[in-house]
Amino acid sequence: MDFQQIIGFVKKTYTGNNSDFWLSGLRAFIGAVWIFGGLEKILSAEYFANFPKTIAYFASKNPNEFFVGFLNNIVAPNSNIFSHLVAYGELLVGLGLLLGLLTNISAIVGIFLNVVFYLGAGWTGISTAMLNVQMAVLQVIILAAAGTKTLSLDYFLGLLGMRKEYIGAEKKSKPIKKNFVKF
Repeated sequence: MDFQQIIGFVKKTYTGNNSDFWLSGLRAFIGAVWIFGGLEKILSAEYFANFPKTIAYFASKNPNEFFVGFLNNIVAPNSNIFSHLVAYGELLVGLGLLLGLLTNISAIVGIFLNVVFYLGAGWTGISTAMLNVQMAVLQVIILAAAGTKTLSLDYFLGLLGMRKEYIGAEKKSKPIKKNFVKF
């Protein structure tokens, strides 16, 4: 597949089936949100230095008792590992969604992170809670709608025959034309 064929495919997708194009745009947008969140953490020395304090604050008033135990007994003693897992996890989820590479895995990990963030910090304010709920819902849409994978590396790798089992690589069937006999 050469560059002209790819451009032709993108043009055809945009003009012939707008839902696939816009769903792929949604996937890329959510990916960009994750990338910015991850880069903000990775590039900030304060994030890594203040992570133990942040976890202690989230555990101090958290109404989710079962999650307080997780924060105090697992995350806090291993705050260096978890701070890096969160920062680089956000970046990798973002890259996966933006590029459409391992899209389903990226969306599932993103949903998991949003649930953890909701349980850990959702009580701090309605905007924090709702942001995580909205992100999780949009990632469920990314998982469920095949159109989100149309303009993605997963799709193009499938077109090259590397990943034929991937749902995005299936060609859409043409509607069946019924032949009517004319008298």
